[in-house]
Formats: sequence, C-alpha cells, structure tokens
Amino acid sequence: MKHIHLAETTSTMQAVRDADERLAAGGVVVVSADYQTSGRGQRGNSWESEHGQNLLFSMTFCPVGVQASRQFMVSEALSVSIVETVRSIAPSVSATVKWPNDIYIGDCKVAGILIEHDLQGGEIRRTIAGVGLNVNQMVFRSDAPNPVSLRQVFRQQFDCKVLLDAILGKFFGMMGLEGKRATATSASVHATYMQLLYRRKGLFPYRAGSETFMAEIADVSANGTLLLRTADGKVRQFGFKEVEFVIKPNDKL
Repeated sequence: MKHIHLAETTSTMQAVRDADERLAAGGVVVVSADYQTSGRGQRGNSWESEHGQNLLFSMTFCPVGVQASRQFMVSEALSVSIVETVRSIAPSVSATVKWPNDIYIGDCKVAGILIEHDLQGGEIRRTIAGVGLNVNQMVFRSDAPNPVSLRQVFRQQFDCKVLLDAILGKFFGMMGLEGKRATATSASVHATYMQLLYRRKGLFPYRAGSETFMAEIADVSANGTLLLRTADGKVRQFGFKEVEFVIKPNDKL
C-alpha cells in the first residue's frame, strides 16, 4: 500500500486518482488530508469539515474476485469496517449503516462514503472509495440536517491516524487486498451489513416522491437495491435516490 498524507487538497478522491496515475501503482493507494477545499458528499452536496479535525481519505484499488454485478459488496464491506471500528471504541453505542452507506450514531450522521467503479466487461477494473468521518469537530455550520462527531458523542478527542489504520485493516482483510486472502465471503459481508443496518427491525416512515408510507427493511439485493415491506405485506424495490428515510428534526442520539 502507498499512503500519501496531504495538509490540504481539493478532494481526496481527485488526489488519489491523480496519485494512482502518476505512480502507475496498480495496487492500493490511499490519500488522506487534513482539509479539503471541495470535498463532496452524496447527492452532489459538499462535505463540511474543519481543518485538521476529521478523518478524510480516499483509496483506489482493484477488488479481488468481485464481479461488476456484485459491486455493492465493496460498499457493504467498507460500511461494515467503519461501523465495527466505531463500535470497538464503545460497543454499547448504536453505530449503524443507513442504506446504502451512510454511517449513523443514533439518528445522526457521523460518516459518509462515496464509491466509483471503473468497469471493464463484467469485471471491476478499478475502484475509488472516499470516506469522511466526523471525529473531533464540535460545531457544524452547514445546513446538513443531522451531523455528529465522535467527540460530541464520547466527549473525548481521537487520533485520526489510529482510526484510519483500524478501518483499513478491517477492510483490507475482508476484501483480500494487499495480496492477502479475503477473510470474508460476499455472503458473510452481506449478512453482517444487514445486521448493522439502521432501522433494521420494525416499521418506520419512508418517502418516495410525494408519497410517505410505513415499511420495514426486507433485504438489500446484490446490486444495492433496497427492498421494503409495507404495512400491508407488499415488497417494494427502490434504487439509490428513489426513496428516503423520514427522520424528524427533533430526533436525538
């Protein structure tokens, strides 16, 4: 693995893409940064992060033995790695994965993931994954509805490098990167992902377009489609951005 740490960059995803091309690495390249001037979140939103307060990193790699049709496994594995790292700090904390790959503590977002795949035929040629984990920031000024940091939850500061090493160790082990045999199959990764899902059990409100309805999570398909079982027993399928969780503004940790 090649790890590059930057004091500042536009975005770690662009920086790792540039570094991979410059180094002609072919293996695993990780770029972390103290600050991003143009960090991206999901849905085209910006990612708020104060200078030096949070864990910001991206990596590029070739998944081992993962077909294009099962590319969502990469998202599942990275999500699980982050949640398990957070839970290792305090097992009693309700860290979960909000489908498809936001990391939550309670009803608040502590981390986000962006993943881009370069596909060639039925194979994944190259993957770029970016992570923003709120670590030591105490005040959030953007219009994001529900951010939270580890420091706000645990009332102590954390070492971002220690968290990075823990996340990468878990993820590399699951995916078989760095020339190692994968320690998890796609089925076992999926089973763990399902266990760690936010609002895994019970009926909760969802919104699709102008419709709001009650449903429970039935499953997540191999391609990342969310299957919701409505109160009348019908199973409905939704892709990313086709449905949203309804979270009340006064929901707390």
